This record gives sequence, structure tokens and C-alpha cells, in this order.
Amino acid sequence: MFEETADDDIWKNQEKWIIKSWNFYENCRAHILALEDGTEIHMLAERRYPLIRETLEKMMELRLTAKSEGEALELATSKAKCLCKLKHWLISRRKRCNFGNEISKSIYGMVTCLDTSSGVQETKMKKHKGDKTSGAYDHKVGSSRAKRSRNVETVEEALLPDVHHEFLEWRGCSREAKSRYNSRLATLLPKLIYLPQIVDWQLLHKIGCRDEIDQMLKISLKEAQTEEEVFFSVAWVRAFNIREPIYPELCREFYATYEFDKVCADNKLQSKKIISFKLGGRAHSLTLLEFARRLGLYHADEIEEEGFDTYFQGGLRSDENFNAREYWERISLDRDLHLSRSSITSVRFPILRVLHKMITYGLCQRTTGYEKIQRNDLWLLSMFEDRHQNGYANMAWVITKWMKRKGAGSQKDSQICCGQFISKIARKSRVLTEEIIRSLSIPVYYRDLDRTTLRELINSEDRLIPDIQVDDVQRVAAQRAPRVQRALMHDLYERMGSMEIRQEAIEKMEYR
Repeated sequence: MFEETADDDIWKNQEKWIIKSWNFYENCRAHILALEDGTEIHMLAERRYPLIRETLEKMMELRLTAKSEGEALELATSKAKCLCKLKHWLISRRKRCNFGNEISKSIYGMVTCLDTSSGVQETKMKKHKGDKTSGAYDHKVGSSRAKRSRNVETVEEALLPDVHHEFLEWRGCSREAKSRYNSRLATLLPKLIYLPQIVDWQLLHKIGCRDEIDQMLKISLKEAQTEEEVFFSVAWVRAFNIREPIYPELCREFYATYEFDKVCADNKLQSKKIISFKLGGRAHSLTLLEFARRLGLYHADEIEEEGFDTYFQGGLRSDENFNAREYWERISLDRDLHLSRSSITSVRFPILRVLHKMITYGLCQRTTGYEKIQRNDLWLLSMFEDRHQNGYANMAWVITKWMKRKGAGSQKDSQICCGQFISKIARKSRVLTEEIIRSLSIPVYYRDLDRTTLRELINSEDRLIPDIQVDDVQRVAAQRAPRVQRALMHDLYERMGSMEIRQEAIEKMEYR
């Protein structure tokens, strides 16, 4: 047992520790760290020890092992309680120890890598030959086994009542649905909330591009022969103007239960319920039109117009028929399009670059690679540039698909995106009452798409830089390495045969 003071030599060499195992014993209330050099460090749970950040992260990567069924359940519960106490202790010392959000993220990340320790151990023990509840005695102990298995909780389930809002405790659902919900929630807990950058229309007006962008976003549906306007939509403008504070509890509750059915015919978009989620402790099942109404994209008087059904059902839902390479050659300085390397900085028209920033920072909310061009970006830019004359996108479908693919994120370091959309839905669903807002944590606020983000597009006179003409600059073509020609054995045999034939012909000519 080492002293908890930092003067002890054992604490000064923590960077060199190679931790082999981490065990916690409830009976004696002690943590034991076993190092590879044979050293065992015993630490009482009630005392504080000078552990550094690297040591704590190594501990988070380890698992407690149990040797019996009783220890499995006891250790799983004890570990959950221990992690809660450790989390609160780290948060209280965050400023003094200069941990920032790294440790909190590592601790919450522990949830994602822990298995149901007690359940796994119980399953393994039932397969053991000495298990008394196996074989012929199954019919006698079946009810008691079922009761015992219901009491076995995962670490995620043990942590939820202690550290999270009541909205995140999904009650009244089946055990399978609860397990799937807890798994999703455990993945969401360590993720940070993305701060969207909403367009500042006053700044766009100052640099001289507000009116043009406003016209590019509006959709006017006209008759093919008479050119008479059938429907007029400002859904894109409204989407870019969603300004709502973001509540972390609502985001995690929404994405832990969010389901989106992509298989839906055009004439069923207003009747088939393809979107489901839980928000404010209540389950919601909506059609695409109802979901768009909750986002504030369409008003009631617009839906009653004669041309709305034609507009809503005729919007494009994907970019599968879009020729990205042809469009890129028309707007870019580069001849070749490489979606993994091409940058928006190669686009000759600054107005399109401003729109691209509005999309990546505000709507799809890309966390990395802001300048990298993607196929979906070019698809939207092409429709904006053409004023939607050659087709328009179904705004509600695009946002719904973004929220499913980009919202929670599947990568390890991804962030929770589209939070302002969730707050908008919650407000329209009458979830954000004053009482509920007081029970939620401090909201995260959006930022403006300010001058700093657009600095490379603004000249010294605070105006948008002019377009780059093709005649003024030579197009850049990517130099490709020559392709190595790999000869097959069949080709070699043919060449050898040709050489033999030519050799025979030469010999005959010499003989003559």
C-alpha cells in the first residue's frame, strides 16, 4: 500500500507504467493495479491519489475480470459506481489539473468499450460442466434463472440513472429495444456537440451578394408550356435561417431512437410514416411532410396551394443521375475532378464558394475537410446556380437523410450534428416548455458564418472578390504517372511466335 502523497517515488514514474490489469474489490474497497514488472499498487477507494492523465486513460481501456457469478454481478455494479465517483472527482478538479474535456471524453468512452461483464460471465458459467442449473434441472429452475437474468444490468444501464436526464431513461419498452437504445446512447455519450455556423445575411448584404444568393435559393415551379408559376417555395431560405439553441440531452435522446425508412414512393411521402424518434420522453412517428412542418420548412397556407403536391412529390431525392465531372469542369480551374483531393478553392465563382460554406458549416455540418468537395455539394450548387430550372431537390428529404447519415456520426471522433434542427422539432412539438428547459443542461449556441470564415473571399474594400475568367488563368491539369503495361504470359507467347516466324522468313531470304 503506497502513500497518496506525490512525493513517493512510485508516483513520479507513471509515464513508464505498463498496466496489466485493474481490479476493484468491493469487500475491502480497494483498487489494485498490476504492472508488467510485477509491481502491484493498492489504492483505497476513499482516498485520493496523484494519478496523472495518461494513467487514468490507460485504466479506462482495461476491464475488470470476474471469477464467479456472484463476483461478476458485484464487480459490474461496483465498477459502475466507481466510474461515477471517478467522473465527478475529475470534473471537480478539471480546472486545477488542466484536464479540459479530454478526461471526461475518455471516461464516457469507457462506456462504449465495456461489454456486459456480468451477462457474459453468467453465460460462460452456465456452459461449465459443474453448473447445477444445467441439463435435467432446467425445468425446475427456469423461473428463478429468468428473474436473476433480469437483475443483471450492463454497465451502461447502471450508469444511466446516476448521470443522465430522465428523458434518457426509456421506460415501458421491451428488453430488446432497451438494449439497442442503451447501446446507441452509450455511443453518443462521449461525443461532443457540433456548433453550427448560421449564415449572417447582414454580412452577405455588406459584401454585396445577399440578393443574388437569396434568388438562387428560392424555387419557382412553372408550367412547361405557358411558363405560368404554379408554386413558389422558400424552403431553402428557411432551412438556412433555423436559429435554435442546442440541448445535449434532447440530441442524444433523438439520435438514440431515430429511424428513417428510405423506401417510399413519391405519392406516399405525405401519407406513409417513415420517420420515428423519441423526444421529450414521448415517441413520435411522422410522415416526411409532417417532419418538414416540424422543421418549419412549409407553412399551412402553402400546403393548401394547388401546386404544392406537384412540387413536393417532384423534388429530387438523390444525385445518382448528376454528372459531377462535367459540372466541375465548367466551374473549376482544374480539369480533373478527384472527390478525395479536389478543393472548393479551385472554383472560379466566389458566390458558389460562399454557398458551399453555408452548406458545410450550417446544414450538413462537416466537422473536418471543410474545403474538400463532395458529389452532393456539386449537386446542390448546380441547382442553386441554375435557379432550379433543370430540377430541384426535395429539401425535407435531403435534411432527413443528412440527419440519419451525419447527425450522430459513425466514426470514433465524430460529433453530434444538426442540433438546431432537433431543437426546432422539439419547439414545434411543444416539448420545450419552461419547466423542461429548466431541467435541461446549459444549451449550446450556434455561431455566425462571420467574416473570419469568409476572409479569403472578401477583398480590401469589404466586397466579394470578382469571378476568375478562364482566359485570365491557365487551367491546371493533374499530372498522372504513366500506366505500367503489364504483359500476360499469353501475350509473351504470341510475341515469341511472331519472332520465330520473322526469323524463319529472314533465313529463307538469306538462303535465296
